[in-house]
Amino acid sequence: PWPRTVMADIVTKLGEKGASAIAFDVMFPETDRTSLEEVAKRLPFEQAERLRESGRSLPPNDEVFAAALAKTPSVIGLTLTSGNNAASYKPKAGFAVAGDDPRPFLDGFSGATGNIPILTDAAKGLGALNWTPDRDQILRRVSLIYRLGDKYVPSLAAEALRIAQGASTFVLKSSNASGETAFGQSTGLNHVRIGDIQVPTDAQGAIWLKFRASEPESFIPAWKVLSGEVPEDEISGRIILIGTSAPGLLDLRATPVDPVLPGVEVISMMIEHIVSGQSLTRPDYAPAAEQLTILLLGVMLAF
Repeated sequence: PWPRTVMADIVTKLGEKGASAIAFDVMFPETDRTSLEEVAKRLPFEQAERLRESGRSLPPNDEVFAAALAKTPSVIGLTLTSGNNAASYKPKAGFAVAGDDPRPFLDGFSGATGNIPILTDAAKGLGALNWTPDRDQILRRVSLIYRLGDKYVPSLAAEALRIAQGASTFVLKSSNASGETAFGQSTGLNHVRIGDIQVPTDAQGAIWLKFRASEPESFIPAWKVLSGEVPEDEISGRIILIGTSAPGLLDLRATPVDPVLPGVEVISMMIEHIVSGQSLTRPDYAPAAEQLTILLLGVMLAF
């Protein structure tokens, strides 16, 4: 609930210190209520006129924030939903597909909740903030690509990596592409190329994360950015994620190693995982092996 002028100051200062990408794990679906014109709407007529007159030369807070987003390598988020407004989504990135159509395998949605248009238009990138936990509500795998109607939507982490590299297009490599063996069957995605980085994925375009414990020392308090106390070498050339850790804001996730982890830190783990070039893989025979193990254990217990 901070004024958008404060958010603009944060973005501007991060841009001046050379951040390669600035990604918001926060949405802005409504106009800024602290703008003078919005405050005036809730005042008696005479007071509202005096307030408007005093601030006549000041632009609305959302315009100030949009200008800062437009001047920096910024990425904002949207949330995919079960609504019916898929047509309103306009991707910032291009998508090239090698091999079979992977869309039937991706997590699909029919609607989206985004930001106010002035901010969406100004940002360089747009990525999904969705999570897909397992049945026990623990997050083990995270998607790089989603489907909204018949359109592809990158995750916030994937879009931040694209913007950081100055790339324009994602390359989705699926079954029966050159170098991929699927014996003529359509088996979904195999890799997602983001700029110069090729990421192995499962059929749904997701990766299994090797989770770690929280690292509070990697957090930079917003007030230090605003006051100019953060050294440039902590910002320059890095992807900076802006998010929250307060429990009341409900962006906390359960992982295999931590029952309560800020969602923005999961995004940072995704980026670390991808940039490191290492991956957890689940071979095709894993489901059969697991079923056989369960069957054998069941027989042993019966005896």
